[in-house]
Amino acid sequence: MYGWMMAITILKTTIIVASLVAGAIAAASAMWKRPLPKTRGKVRLPGLIESVEVVRDVWGVPHIFAHTFPDLMTAQGYVHAQDRLWQMDLSRRIATGALSEVFGIRTIDTDKFLRLIGINRAAKLEETMLEEAERSALQAYCDGINHFIKTNGTRLPIEYLLLKTSPKLWAVTDCLAWAKLMAWSISVNWDGELVRERLTAAVGPELASILEPEYHVGMPRIIPPIFTPETNSEKSPEFGLPSLGGSNAWVVSGGRSVTGKPILASDPHLVPQVPAPWYEIHLSAPDLEVTGASIPGLPGVVIGRNRHIAWGITAGMVDTQDMYIEEMHPTDKNKYRRGEYWMDCQIAREEITVRGLSHPVEQDVQITVHGPIITPMLTGEARPMALKSVILQPHHLLKAGLMLNKATNWEEFRAAIKLWGTPSQCFVYADVRGNIGYQLCGQVPVRKKGDGKTPEPGWDSDYDWEGFLPFDDLPCSFNPASGYIVAANNKIWDESTPAIYGEWADGYRAQRIEELLIAKQKLSPEDFMAFHMDTVSIPAREIVKELKHLVPENRLGKAALDMMRDWNGSLTPDSGAAALYEVFRLALLRRLLKGRIGEAAGGYFGMSVHPLGTSSIYLMRSSSFLLEVIQNKEAAWLHGTGCRDWKALMIECLEDAVRYLSDNVGSDPKQWNWGSLHKLTFAHPLAVNRPLARLFNRGPIPLGGDTDTPHQSSFSLQRPYEAKGWLPTYRQIVPLGDMEASVSVQCLGQSGHPASPHYSDLLKLWRRGEYHPMYLDRDSIMNTAEAVLLLEP
Repeated sequence: MYGWMMAITILKTTIIVASLVAGAIAAASAMWKRPLPKTRGKVRLPGLIESVEVVRDVWGVPHIFAHTFPDLMTAQGYVHAQDRLWQMDLSRRIATGALSEVFGIRTIDTDKFLRLIGINRAAKLEETMLEEAERSALQAYCDGINHFIKTNGTRLPIEYLLLKTSPKLWAVTDCLAWAKLMAWSISVNWDGELVRERLTAAVGPELASILEPEYHVGMPRIIPPIFTPETNSEKSPEFGLPSLGGSNAWVVSGGRSVTGKPILASDPHLVPQVPAPWYEIHLSAPDLEVTGASIPGLPGVVIGRNRHIAWGITAGMVDTQDMYIEEMHPTDKNKYRRGEYWMDCQIAREEITVRGLSHPVEQDVQITVHGPIITPMLTGEARPMALKSVILQPHHLLKAGLMLNKATNWEEFRAAIKLWGTPSQCFVYADVRGNIGYQLCGQVPVRKKGDGKTPEPGWDSDYDWEGFLPFDDLPCSFNPASGYIVAANNKIWDESTPAIYGEWADGYRAQRIEELLIAKQKLSPEDFMAFHMDTVSIPAREIVKELKHLVPENRLGKAALDMMRDWNGSLTPDSGAAALYEVFRLALLRRLLKGRIGEAAGGYFGMSVHPLGTSSIYLMRSSSFLLEVIQNKEAAWLHGTGCRDWKALMIECLEDAVRYLSDNVGSDPKQWNWGSLHKLTFAHPLAVNRPLARLFNRGPIPLGGDTDTPHQSSFSLQRPYEAKGWLPTYRQIVPLGDMEASVSVQCLGQSGHPASPHYSDLLKLWRRGEYHPMYLDRDSIMNTAEAVLLLEP
């Protein structure tokens, strides 16, 4: 009887506990799903002139149909906030140096550094110089964001619940600050100047120049010699034979296309993050019809197509930032020397609100004629260093972007990006008339003296900028005889007049893309899809040639070498040879540098000069450096390696690689594969522990490629071999002969809400090199519609 009663008691207790657990799960589920935005039915949106329809397709891409342009901007702001409000809020906090208001003292160094730079001050200045049309468009966009914030206080993204905070209303200056931060993040080379100067001081100028080889003669230029600006009116496409590089963009003319019209591809490379950096969108109004990749927090489309033209972009890598060493007055630290005179610094008082502190942290910023003195937040630097940057100047980027979205031909396209002051970008272009083109845009400084590679004396006006190159003097190409254009962060042109200085990446990505483009007489969109996923490394092919004559002494070494002998240099995730190459390459690079320059090698691999992380200007050119050293086989590089000749050094590094793979992957070479080392995790900023990582992160997933392959997936040498560097975060292919056959995909998902089915659904397509349509036609859109929301005045 006691046992029976005990059983009943246990059963009752179990039922009660189960009910409580079920209730907790239901409550958690409701809380989990509460932030999901309303995507069906109707929503009142004050300020609209007429109703706006938002059709979301099965991939989570919104198609916004408005009757007026202001309504379109308001609706885009509202939709961005629906899916990405937390990301937008975090972005503006980074840009304006306001992280500590939410995260407390742990982010104070980042805030102080960004306040020194002064993106917030530059945005406020730019706001005062906006034209009325720009201001109206930005305000309409902000109105949409703010309506969402005001009406969804109990349904905010889950990040706000975790941090016990809420967003402030959105202002025009928030858009401008975020645009400037994006520009700053992909611009060069202020921190590179400090890295170069310090490494040169450590090893001497002769050796420093060897560590940074000249851009190789055989590597492709975006504009082949001889360059003449081609800016006149449209011409018929030229069907000539090819003549003879952070992102890829390329285009072929109709003469090289199976469609008889151009095909354009673009895949911008950014650091992976959660949510994804891009938000795909289609905007439709009587005076605007465009689709492509937008940036949450900014109106319009950055990369995409309309019914007349298509465009892609890559970072121009032009040096638009310089460091100046200022000489301060010996007794008045707020004065600095200019020639024979002492000038007063402008002082900007910054007050940073810090969560948990009763008073703001105050910071006085000294500003010279060159820019803010940022020494207080530089690592290992005592000299007063002022930053001059194009990004800190006022521009009309929004006007340029909206004109670009509306452009219908080459002239209108160039008129739009002529206003694109920053960042420096390489635009690749195609239109339905059959034209293709290239244009560098952004303000390019004219230096009276010096090349901007290292800090210059601020007291000597001979090193000042003399303004900017005229737009019509910037590199440009229209319907080149080759029938194709490739831009992959490679050198734009050879030194000539005018001189353009930059930090070009090795040209191997561009070289490989050119190989693929000229391998067939006629190319298709399907070919371009394969090119996006191509993982063949030209340096790998060349380095393996140097290994084929080695004779390792142990069994594993011989097996490893056999693995590489017939390898084609493709760094696919399942390739054992790719894993062996990457580990060997890094082992050899480290051994050579450590032996020749000792502790200074750390600066080559990455040097900390500011609070935002390590900087290196060398890694994106390390393959050309390594190949040059291997092929020349100078005895000086053997000093300090402990090896008597190059064959011995190569064998030792090969054996080091074998040991590493045996210890970290498996003792059987058949187990080795690049993907087991080169894994990608899309990490959320709040994923600071395992439960939150499970909630927010996606991955790890094995990835192919490296920094030299068209499918770029670089890694930091501080944390080899994790895929935490640049990778293609958005892909787009536009056949101009049938623009409704255009396709795209971003790397993760449209929604920033983990409970949404569109949080990471596009990742599967992205991994496989697949795409979804970029429709503009309403019938096609409605055939793939998932939800329809009506925004009403």
